[in-house]
Amino acid sequence: DFPGDLKEIVFDSYAFLEGGYQMNGKEITTFDTEKIKEQIKVALAGKGDGHQVVVSGVFSAVTPTQEIKTAKLVNEMFPGMDVTCSHKISGMGLIERENAAVLNASLRPLAKK
Repeated sequence: DFPGDLKEIVFDSYAFLEGGYQMNGKEITTFDTEKIKEQIKVALAGKGDGHQVVVSGVFSAVTPTQEIKTAKLVNEMFPGMDVTCSHKISGMGLIERENAAVLNASLRPLAKK
């Protein structure tokens, strides 16, 4: 659990999207581009350039296709935002991968300075 004030900063906005993969690489649900676009629009409404976005999918370390597609949509819709995909940051564990991706995204603006 994050302290309340830190949670407000780190988790400014978020969305849970349908998707992900099973351990054998089979899709849990089909990637619905239009539905994902709508959820991205709602989650990132009013956010400015430089906003950090983390995309983390179930078993994306095995099959990163949906994370890559989602990141591409974010980049097309909000070109000034930085996107971190969890499959590029850490291994199999979902929670560890999510946390590492969030930490990476949080540090990215400092690394640019």
